[in-house]
Amino acid sequence: MFVSLFVVASITDFLDGYIARKYNLKTKLGSIIDPLADKLLIMSTVISMSLIGGPEIIPGWLSTTIILKDVILLAKTALVFNKQKSIGNLGDIKPTFISKINTFLQLIYIGPICFWMIYQKDNEEEEESLWFDWVGYIIGATTVISGLSYIGPLWIRKMFM
Repeated sequence: MFVSLFVVASITDFLDGYIARKYNLKTKLGSIIDPLADKLLIMSTVISMSLIGGPEIIPGWLSTTIILKDVILLAKTALVFNKQKSIGNLGDIKPTFISKINTFLQLIYIGPICFWMIYQKDNEEEEESLWFDWVGYIIGATTVISGLSYIGPLWIRKMFM
């Protein structure tokens, strides 16, 4: 059931973005809700997988990095929204390129882990474990860079705009 929900949520997220771009149905509210939905999907999945499988499924440092980055970005968005008092005053909210890559990588990392948790956990092979480790390092790096692209020093943010 968990895997099915994750797959459906990932596919509908992709389709929503595709339809909005193809038919020019972009809205300011959508530019806020779509990244929020992405963050909630990834955070809830990472938290659930960490609780169910522990650090042998998703290493603690990676879970913490993903969740901390998203919590900080959500807090920053809430502060900006509170200051502006209206969605109309927020301006265009555009994800950085590295953030799009990071979200994509997180989804293709989490998806196979969901299947692995169900079907392969008892038959773990060293090659699969090494693949998850290396991809985890890449995702950890892109997560940190993505976070810095929004809240880091100005010279870092300019590199990813």
